[in-house]
Amino acid sequence: MRPVSFLKGKVMAKSIIEMFVVEYSRSQNCFHVESVGEMLAKNRRMLLDGESIFTDYIPVALFATEQEASAEYYRLRKAVNEQGFSQETWDNIILP
Repeated sequence: MRPVSFLKGKVMAKSIIEMFVVEYSRSQNCFHVESVGEMLAKNRRMLLDGESIFTDYIPVALFATEQEASAEYYRLRKAVNEQGFSQETWDNIILP
């Protein structure tokens, strides 16, 4: 089985925290885009505030730019909305 996470894009970010992640929540059946820095800061805030940091959002793609991440977000959202969620759909849309 190939890994679900993959790196795309030709332009390298200055650091990992400036890169953008596409995440998916199966319970909400939705995708989300944010920078790695924002994702980590949010998790740290929840931890320091004593909130549960449980989330079913999982990173599924990593990009150098927000534009690339947004394009993938729309592609994935469209595919899941049209085909429904299944392992076969997931394998077809997420794996390179």
